[in-house]
Order: sequence, then structure tokens, then C-alpha cells
Amino acid sequence: MTGKANIADVLNNLVTINKDRIVGYKEAIHDTKEYQEKISQLFNAMVEQSENFIEVLKREIKELGAEVTDKTITTGLIYNTWMDIVYADSGEKPDLSHFCHQIEETTQQAYNSALMKITDQDKKIYDLILRQKQELQTSCDEIKNIGRDGT
Repeated sequence: MTGKANIADVLNNLVTINKDRIVGYKEAIHDTKEYQEKISQLFNAMVEQSENFIEVLKREIKELGAEVTDKTITTGLIYNTWMDIVYADSGEKPDLSHFCHQIEETTQQAYNSALMKITDQDKKIYDLILRQKQELQTSCDEIKNIGRDGT
């Protein structure tokens, strides 16, 4: 695989993880009908953040002369995996803050993997991925505070 094709593949994987993150937060928004409006606003901000990241990533893929694979996991890989594995034997709805923390941890892992694959290949792309990862870490920190501050 050529350097540009490898970079495009890494970026396409980040597009997919952000799409899964969107699905997860849309599910969380749906499940917060009984929760405070502040939480729904936070989740909507997470959706918007990933939508913006996807647009930036797609633009970079096209600049590389590669095709955006635009993979979509319509069932929401993160959401369904978490629901199926962690709470398979439970008839109760899982704790929403824990679910959101899992979304953020899975997303961070994907970005860490992308950074390891890009390391010396393209400084501009590496810096882009690092910036998005840092913004996502801020989001992760906000999610960790969901249960702590009474929201």
C-alpha cells in the first residue's frame, strides 16, 4: 500500500469511527428524554463535533487523490457492541454516563491507532489527527463529569 493510500485508509477509518460516535450519541439523545436539557445539548454538541471532523477528514482524503470510502455502520458498532457485550445479561437500561464514556474511550483508541500509523508519513495529517484527538479528549472529560456535577 502506498503512503498516500495508507494515509487515506487511516483517515477513512476515522470517518467511520466518527459516524459510529454520531450514532451512539443520537441513541443517547433518544434515551435522555427523561434527563435534563443540558445533557441533550452536550450530546448534540458531540454529534456536531463528529460531523465537522468527518467533513475535514473527507476533504483531506480527497486532497490525497483518494476516494472516501464513506463506510457506514448503520447499526452503530460502538453502541451495539457496548449494549450486547457489557449488558448482555441485564434486563435494565445501562447507565448513560458509562455508555458515553465508552464511546469516548473507543474513539480515543481509534485516534491513538491512527496517530501510530501516520507518525512519520505526513506531518500535516498527523497534526490534524492530533488536534481532533485533543478536542475529543476535552469532550471525553465533559462526559466523565456527567454524573459528578448532578447533570
